[in-house]
Amino acid sequence: MSAPTETEARDLTPRGQRLTDLAQTLSAAAEQILQVVAESHHTAPSRAAQSIKGTVAGYFGVTARDLAGRSRHRRYAHPRRVAMYLMREMTDMTLDEVGQELRRDHTTVIYGVGVIKAEIARNPASAAQLESLRELLKAQPKEGSGE
Repeated sequence: MSAPTETEARDLTPRGQRLTDLAQTLSAAAEQILQVVAESHHTAPSRAAQSIKGTVAGYFGVTARDLAGRSRHRRYAHPRRVAMYLMREMTDMTLDEVGQELRRDHTTVIYGVGVIKAEIARNPASAAQLESLRELLKAQPKEGSGE
């Protein structure tokens, strides 16, 4: 007796079992894809956010920890808003991701970005300050670029 052909072998497997196996395989593949996407999505913004936080903190003479701190004093709130603005402008981070980096709600990020936009429109010195920070950030070596 010869070995069954592929078609005959499929016919020997109950149809429901094949569909169950296929569904489990697709489900496992989808989970793996989602995990890879989630990991890559969170790693890149996090590196960019760390760079922005460090640069902004150094520029304003505070620490990166201060940017995510609880204080609402202008000494910390202004640099925090600048960091929010730059994270939104220079990365593809969502409002929630920016908020998580700075331990704030997404609505606070919306407000902070709006404050900085209004300040830039009203005050040329603020616009120049933001441009200086952008240049500092662009001048930093990229990870893995060999610089």
